[in-house]
Amino acid sequence: MNKDELVIYWASAVPPEHGNWSLLYHEPEILYDNLMSQKNPFRGLNNYLLCPAAAGTFKKTVVAQFPHDASYKYDFTDGKEEIIPTSKQYINFNVKRAPTIKVGPTVEFSMSYSFFCEEEINAKFTPPMFHPPKHTKYATVVPGRFNIGSWFRPYPLEMQFWNTSGEVIFEEHEPLFYVEFETDRPIRLQRFVFTPEIQALQTHCIKYYNKEYSLYRRYAQFKKSGMNKLVLHEIKKNLVE
Repeated sequence: MNKDELVIYWASAVPPEHGNWSLLYHEPEILYDNLMSQKNPFRGLNNYLLCPAAAGTFKKTVVAQFPHDASYKYDFTDGKEEIIPTSKQYINFNVKRAPTIKVGPTVEFSMSYSFFCEEEINAKFTPPMFHPPKHTKYATVVPGRFNIGSWFRPYPLEMQFWNTSGEVIFEEHEPLFYVEFETDRPIRLQRFVFTPEIQALQTHCIKYYNKEYSLYRRYAQFKKSGMNKLVLHEIKKNLVE
């Protein structure tokens, strides 16, 4: 069993033509470190932070955060598609699809992350289950899971709202989502710059296949074409040391 450190490359996947929005992206934090900073000094030895099953998961999970306070009012009743920021600072948004379920709209905010690994590893994106962020009262991120060594695509901040009209409130630094890397090896995060060349490779992966192609079929073509080597080559040229 290989216990060598596994490097996870990450970037803010904002198209370069939209400008540099790096200030919106905090360095993802390891969930275990986050919880240890809040530990109860009188917790004793019988606690889940010492449990190998729980702690092992926490150490392979990172936390993405919202950059600042923001709020919105929205109305999707009677065919309307209205979202109005009610705070001075806010993240832009887009409605790219009809509501997936009846409870409320699906809205994509203009934050997107990209993760890549030169080895086979699944990344699982979930709501922040070990935190009580304010926004979860109003909406939740859409979860997902794919192999970040066999496919190069972004994870956009797409959220399912819980009502057809109302408000959504975010607090500065509150967790947005978790990314669990399904490995038994220790992980290390390494940031890279999302250049036009890297964006072009990612866009090609997203747009080339229609939705009838399974992930496994895409994985196979990604490797057969050597796209994994091209992506890694560009990433390593643009590491943030």
